Amino acid sequence: MEPFPVTAARQTPGGNSPRLEYRVSLFTTGPVTVHAYLSPRNNALASDGLTYAVSFDGDAPQKVNVTVVAGSDDGTMNVQWARNTSDNVNVTSTVHRIGRPGVHVLKFWMVDPTVVLQNLVVDTGGLKPSYLGPPESLRLYRAEGRIGQGESRAMASGIEDRDGHVATLDVIPVGAGVQVRGVAPSGELTVICTPARARELAAALVLAADEAESAQSAEPVTVKACELRRGDVRDGDRAMTVEGVRIDGTTAHVTWKSGAGRSWTQGYDADADITLRRRG
Repeated sequence: MEPFPVTAARQTPGGNSPRLEYRVSLFTTGPVTVHAYLSPRNNALASDGLTYAVSFDGDAPQKVNVTVVAGSDDGTMNVQWARNTSDNVNVTSTVHRIGRPGVHVLKFWMVDPTVVLQNLVVDTGGLKPSYLGPPESLRLYRAEGRIGQGESRAMASGIEDRDGHVATLDVIPVGAGVQVRGVAPSGELTVICTPARARELAAALVLAADEAESAQSAEPVTVKACELRRGDVRDGDRAMTVEGVRIDGTTAHVTWKSGAGRSWTQGYDADADITLRRRG
């Protein structure tokens, strides 16, 4: 994401100045670190460096001078410049304090026009090292606007019943409670709980997901290139996720996606062994 025009004047963050806003659900309180993955760029204005700002809700924006903090110097081609160039990204961070669990608004503020945002990672604790950040978080959605009484937030995909059939999961505010409804060919289950219990359920799901991923990560699996499927995560220092696989005779054309959102296609012998951190 990049501001336009690129010749715009430097902005003062806050109020109604240009920004990106993301609604995020946080289940814990306390310090939260926001890592901003930016494209390496030179300062195009007569200023002290490229700057952006980040805030939550109505808090004052925290400004970050990327040029100063990252320490990258294309004049001397120092080590940090070489790393940013090879990764095609530089990463800077801000720390914020969250006072209550629930829905918050993360704001990424424009200051300089040539700042290019690739990715934001919100770390509430326990973020594991990876090449270019973790996979995108699970997303709940509705078509548009604010959710109202009787309206549903439907899980987009990735839900199956015990027999492997596609299922749907709807979350609906009903009166003073929260209704959770699961529908699959094998049957339907509906429960209603208080908002407090709904938050506990959400937190329990997050913990269970973390434990499941840790268990999978501890036991890499090896498959043939022709057996790869969308969502598979390759083992190694650089996290890469399979976006798609096309078999052409004895060649498997695999499209990978990095944690920063970049995609590329690579050819393998169909019978080549690929070691995965976990299956999709």
